Amino acid sequence: MTRKLAYVQAFNEAVRQEMQSDPDVFCAGEDIGALRLSVDLEDGGHEVRVSGHAEVDLAHAYNPVVGWDRSSDRLLPLARGVAGVFGGANVDATAPARLDEALCSLGADFSGGVLPFDAAGLVRVELPRVPGAVPGLQPWRQDRAHPVRVPTGTERVALTLTLPEDLEPAWLPEPVELENRAGSLVRTVERDGSTVEITEELRLSADWLAPGVWPELRALLNAVERGRTLLLERGE
Repeated sequence: MTRKLAYVQAFNEAVRQEMQSDPDVFCAGEDIGALRLSVDLEDGGHEVRVSGHAEVDLAHAYNPVVGWDRSSDRLLPLARGVAGVFGGANVDATAPARLDEALCSLGADFSGGVLPFDAAGLVRVELPRVPGAVPGLQPWRQDRAHPVRVPTGTERVALTLTLPEDLEPAWLPEPVELENRAGSLVRTVERDGSTVEITEELRLSADWLAPGVWPELRALLNAVERGRTLLLERGE
């Protein structure tokens, strides 16, 4: 059995178990985009090298695979969009687990990412969002004169970052629990030795937002952006 085939079988089983444990996730028509990342960093002297694995579930409105086109050709750009955030990492392999109108599930291995140390000795790590995530709706605007249409749905990101011995966090995103009329955002951040785990769930709950609710949507989107960066430095 090849490594890729073994991975596809294992990933299919993981999706099956997830659907059994939470059957409404993919069956009730809910729009969900989920991204799970396991990222390994290696100190290369003047740079940090990145490799890892990503798993993506895109249900209903987040699903880019329309009913009449089940081709896996669309999966590589999705995987590249996720991996490329990590210093231009390359996708080594993709493995689709499910492709239909309701759900697009895939896994991808990536490597070759390069993150340089800056003049202050810091490495900046940007965290990707779910493919097809709610786009920036000009969150810098202070107010709106007309209602704003917002895609409803749930976006979940779970990152496990493994650091080399000589690197440690200089700055981590802050945990967040924010709920308002536009939706909610929950972020957890934990460190255990050389491992950093970050989870985030963004829910947007209304198709049309009145102008008076715009500041609340703006607060959610700005909080998401503030949580997308962490900084690393060499330990003493």
